[in-house]
Amino acid sequence: MVGAINLHGGLAPPSCWSCRAHQVELYFSIVQRKALTPNDLGSLEELAERLTAFGRRYREIARPFEWTFTRSDLERVLERIDAAAREERGLARLRLAA
Repeated sequence: MVGAINLHGGLAPPSCWSCRAHQVELYFSIVQRKALTPNDLGSLEELAERLTAFGRRYREIARPFEWTFTRSDLERVLERIDAAAREERGLARLRLAA
């Protein structure tokens, strides 16, 4: 999530909570791909064992993500979003005037 719409129609920076929520989403997507695929578990005990083993192993090998999305990339995306929002507001005014 890049940000939320503020009262003036622009984007507000994401809160710390949303950044943490994004980190949790990343972790669970890794768990899904690495520990729960294929989904061939026969019992809840097997699930618990697989998740525990994955957690142990991931703590040993985990490294920080190397982000490639830069501040200038974000600024370009935000400019496109703002331009699209301005265009949509202009079209809405035209529809109301018609």
